[in-house]
Amino acid sequence: MCPNKDLAGRSLQDQSFGSTIFCSYGFGLNCIYNATSGDLMTDDDGGNCPSTAMTPMVAPTATPRSAAAPAPALSVSGLIVAAILLVGFGIFELRHRMRRH
Repeated sequence: MCPNKDLAGRSLQDQSFGSTIFCSYGFGLNCIYNATSGDLMTDDDGGNCPSTAMTPMVAPTATPRSAAAPAPALSVSGLIVAAILLVGFGIFELRHRMRRH
């Protein structure tokens, strides 16, 4: 993550992430950081880029399904569509089997 303010006190205007962390504190006032270490790579902010950006200390882990919110229930219309599809596939399979015998 980009620091909320540069060393001149200007607020963060925009940020983007990829192989680097790009932070903008105004038109032409940019800081580019290493996405892995958070170290400053490029200071286009007149020397006002903080020396490091914030990087995660550990890799994020997936939340177990039991600890997460329950899966959303199907709506009535979703259940109707699923039933129609299942019946349609069942009829198709029966016709296919009858043609083979």
